[in-house]
Amino acid sequence: MDGIPLGELVSPELTTLALDLRAVGRAAVGLVADLLSGAVEAGSPDASLILKHQLVLRQSA
Repeated sequence: MDGIPLGELVSPELTTLALDLRAVGRAAVGLVADLLSGAVEAGSPDASLILKHQLVLRQSA
């Protein structure tokens, strides 16, 4: 589920979901900064993040 390259080393190669971990980190730091500054209220809809993933199709799909 994490898009690690190890999925390519087994047989059959495993299909996985991959996240851009840098984008996840940037989004999390930005949200924490907004929460601490009061720009976003905890528990509000703006305090939620939805991040896109990518389906990496390999032999097991």
